Amino acid sequence: INSSVSAEFSYGSIGMHRITFFYNHLDDMIDFKLIDFNNDYWRGRYAYQNIESARTQGIEWESRVRLGQALDFSLAYNFLDTKILASADSLEVGRELTNRPRHTLKFFLTGYASKWGVGATFWGNYHSRKLWVPRSNTGGNEGLADEYAPARTTLNLNLFKRFHHGMEAFVRLENLLDETNVKYGYWPGFQVFAGFTYGINKEL
Repeated sequence: INSSVSAEFSYGSIGMHRITFFYNHLDDMIDFKLIDFNNDYWRGRYAYQNIESARTQGIEWESRVRLGQALDFSLAYNFLDTKILASADSLEVGRELTNRPRHTLKFFLTGYASKWGVGATFWGNYHSRKLWVPRSNTGGNEGLADEYAPARTTLNLNLFKRFHHGMEAFVRLENLLDETNVKYGYWPGFQVFAGFTYGINKEL
């Protein structure tokens, strides 16, 4: 069962706001379960996990606004609530699904000055902590808490200059905060890219 209800408010070319409520009932879901880490598999070894039944529900908010003639902003927020309804492992019933943050936020800010042919895009995303390894009540894990991957924020910046005949130079900076944590897949760190692009626009 998959269902959603949306409401949208739009004011021409200036902007748009949309809110969506969704509910999904999932049967025979295939997920991944962390087994361990070692030198050969530094990102971890995983096994397929069959979840008989689960549900996801939440709210999505999306906004797009033109702040000026050459400046645009967009924002998206997602609230996600998950729950395992049935599983071969009875200890998992009632738990939240792994690797799914409850809160996610994304934004884009783009500007372009046509007079000088220069522009920039600043974008990023944030997600709250998420269940990484649920603890069982067996195997010596009694009394141990669930392990959560920490929250993460990623910010990026792209600067570009457009020339004649479809030529463009750019410098892109990714993960400005250099937030890394290999254990939870938070990588690579801060990176810088620079180059030229050339677009061919030929009418047939």
